Amino acid sequence: MKTQYQIECNIRITDGYVELARFQISDSKEDALELFSQLKGALIAEKPTPAIRMHLVDTGQPLETVLAARYCTLCEAKDNFEIITKETFRAINIG
Repeated sequence: MKTQYQIECNIRITDGYVELARFQISDSKEDALELFSQLKGALIAEKPTPAIRMHLVDTGQPLETVLAARYCTLCEAKDNFEIITKETFRAINIG
C-alpha cells in the first residue's frame, strides 16, 4: 500500500469529534510535516476544549496513524485551510 499523508479536520460535538474535511496533501513525509508545522493552533488540547481538531494522518499502514495534532479555533481553522490550499496548489502546479 502506498503511503500518503492527509490532514483530517474534525469539529467538536457534544460527545466527541466528527470528521468535517480531509485534505490529501503529499506522498512525502517531510513535505507533510513541513506543511503541518505551518498550521496555527495549540499542540495539546486546552480547556475549554477547542472547536476544531486537525490531525496529520499517515494512510500507508493497515490502520491510519496520527502523526501530529493541532487544536484550533474557527478563525485559526480558516487560516489553516488557506495555508493547506495555497501549499497544495503550489506543490501541484509548481512542483
